[in-house]
Amino acid sequence: MPVHRVLAVTDADPEHRAVLDLLAAGRGLDNLDLDLVVVARAGEDPEPKLNLARSVLEGRAATFAIEAEGVGEAVWSYLEGRPADLIVISRAVLLGEGARSLIASAGSLWSARASVLVC
Repeated sequence: MPVHRVLAVTDADPEHRAVLDLLAAGRGLDNLDLDLVVVARAGEDPEPKLNLARSVLEGRAATFAIEAEGVGEAVWSYLEGRPADLIVISRAVLLGEGARSLIASAGSLWSARASVLVC
């Protein structure tokens, strides 16, 4: 299936930059519609995370902040209104704290009807 829209997911932790670095390098993703979800947990200020993502991508992506308890909740909130053909997520975010709903058996990331690239 052709890829038209890419959803990249990050918590924008400076130690979890794999997704931002991959997107900044282009490498085949540069001509696709790109949305970046930056996950902020409840009570966490999303602005520093958004600023980091914007500075690395330099206008390359439409950037959204979703305040959520975990990464899984943020991904599903986004995908409900705007499906993607490819989801790009780092291994650190996928397996990190609060990501349990991404890989749980029912309603998991793998059932999103999109290809998943883990970097």
